[in-house]
Amino acid sequence: MDDQNAQLNAQVADLKQQLAISAPTDATGPLQVENVVSLDAGTADIVARGLATIVIDSAGTHLIIQAEQLPALQNEEAFQVWLLKDGQPASAGTFLTHDGTGALYHTIAAAESEYDTIAITLEPDAQGNEPRGPIVLSAPLTSA
Repeated sequence: MDDQNAQLNAQVADLKQQLAISAPTDATGPLQVENVVSLDAGTADIVARGLATIVIDSAGTHLIIQAEQLPALQNEEAFQVWLLKDGQPASAGTFLTHDGTGALYHTIAAAESEYDTIAITLEPDAQGNEPRGPIVLSAPLTSA
């Protein structure tokens, strides 16, 4: 587990460096990394891992999800990202995977900025308004 944490920390540092170097500039300045959290597996039998990155630019605040080694999707299944505050979920969108890897980009509305947890669930389809499937990855959203 320590090797995995070290690898995720190295990926976070690399991501921050890449964003700082390649960030577009505009009238208000470059893209700024606000927060990066490692997403932890929901159960012991899941080997998936991921990162949730919150960035700010002149257009607002955005959530970028990157996940790998996710379980294979069957039929109409999809992964859905949830922002939670005090256990109450709000969908941040759904994504499909390619060879167990997936990503999502979501612009965070001002009201969503106070959410305290992020979770990714494996859903029976991409149409849910509330979580119906198991949590695959999750993490508390902490201040940077």
